[in-house]
Amino acid sequence: MNKVTVNVKTLHGEVIKTYELEYASEGNLGDLYEEARSVWAEYYVELQYKDWSMSRDFTYEQEMIMLSEEESYKQFLMLAGI
Repeated sequence: MNKVTVNVKTLHGEVIKTYELEYASEGNLGDLYEEARSVWAEYYVELQYKDWSMSRDFTYEQEMIMLSEEESYKQFLMLAGI
């Protein structure tokens, strides 16, 4: 099995946890990344794989809030007939 490194970081970029995950194929790295983000929802998660990394500028928690606000706005527009 291959391994990928996960870094969990604070808002200021301080690494609070580093661990490795095993994966069967490169095709499921995105799923592993999203799972790690949901587990560490209030932190920034970086997945390091060989010579590249995967990260976002916002936490999973922030993303869920943004999606919720977007959905609420869409419902408001629909109810308002706009």
